[in-house]
Amino acid sequence: CKLLFRHELSKNWGKHCHSCIYCHCVSKKLVTAQYGGSVEEFCSEECRSKYTMLFCHVAMCDSCGRKGKLKQSLPLLGEVKHFCGISCLLKFCCDKVATQGEVLKGPNQIFTFIPHLLNGTKFLWNKFWFSLKF
Repeated sequence: CKLLFRHELSKNWGKHCHSCIYCHCVSKKLVTAQYGGSVEEFCSEECRSKYTMLFCHVAMCDSCGRKGKLKQSLPLLGEVKHFCGISCLLKFCCDKVATQGEVLKGPNQIFTFIPHLLNGTKFLWNKFWFSLKF
C-alpha cells in the first residue's frame, strides 16, 4: 500500500516532498537543504528554517524554554514539539492533559484523560529509567 501510494503521488504530483524531515508531512512543495553531508527534504521554507535551528542547537524547548540540543520530539496534529529530554516531554504532556479537563465520550458519558496519561507517563518513565540503568 505504501509503495502504491508513493507511486501515485509521484505520478500525480511529480517532484514532491515524500516526508518532511521536520514535521513528517507529505507535500506538493519540495524544499531541499544539505545537513551533515546528506540532502534533507522539507515541505516549506518554514520547516527548513526550524530544522536549521534544531540542527544548530539554538532551538528552544517547548516545555522549559531552554536553548540547546533538543533530544525528544512529539509530533502533533499540524505541528511538532521539541524537548530537552524525557522529563520536559512528560511535563508538557501532564500540563497539556491537565488543561484539557473532561470531554464527552458519547451520550451521557464523560471521559477523563488524566488516568490514561498517568499510565502512559509510567510507561515512558520506566522505559527512560531502564535505558539509564543499562
